[in-house]
Amino acid sequence: MAGTTNEFSFDGFTLNPAVGELSSNTQSIKLTATETSLMVLFIEHKDKLVSKKELMTFLWANGAFIDQDAIEDDISRLRHKLGQVGLKDRIKTVPMRGYKLVTNR
Repeated sequence: MAGTTNEFSFDGFTLNPAVGELSSNTQSIKLTATETSLMVLFIEHKDKLVSKKELMTFLWANGAFIDQDAIEDDISRLRHKLGQVGLKDRIKTVPMRGYKLVTNR
């Protein structure tokens, strides 16, 4: 974590879940509540597989009523937004298993 306000950092970017914003020194994007929750989970599990079941359980626990199709849609939108700030192809699909956030370590 970075700072004292529960911010999360990776590859020069900082996620501020309180305001749903992912930013670097030069750019930022706003995320929906579900996209923010997904990013928190992915950052907490950098470069590790997050199963579809883990995603659903995490999102349900955070108040989102979501099914597998909705998760795929949310991840698609999140990938698009990440691409807008130079983080294209960072969320990888692991067929039949789940997803992972690939970082530069």
